[in-house]
Amino acid sequence: MINVLLVDDYPAIRHLLRQILQRHPEIQIIGEATSGEEAVALSATLKPTVVLIDIQLPTMTGIQATTLIKRQSPSTTIIGLTAGAS
Repeated sequence: MINVLLVDDYPAIRHLLRQILQRHPEIQIIGEATSGEEAVALSATLKPTVVLIDIQLPTMTGIQATTLIKRQSPSTTIIGLTAGAS
């Protein structure tokens, strides 16, 4: 089982990611966070296999949160996402 923590400050994006990932029986969404700080805290308690994180989060960026998550749990796989208009 792949346990995934979703991290994005937009509910619609989290909903879309959840819908896509729930199609795969080997993937379980174990939590959702709306900020980098929340992602770090939830990662420490939930111990996800994978953290799917938005790079552009308010207050603490996804990059900063990734550094802290990897420090506390080096084996966690982190996938960074971002979207922007050009």
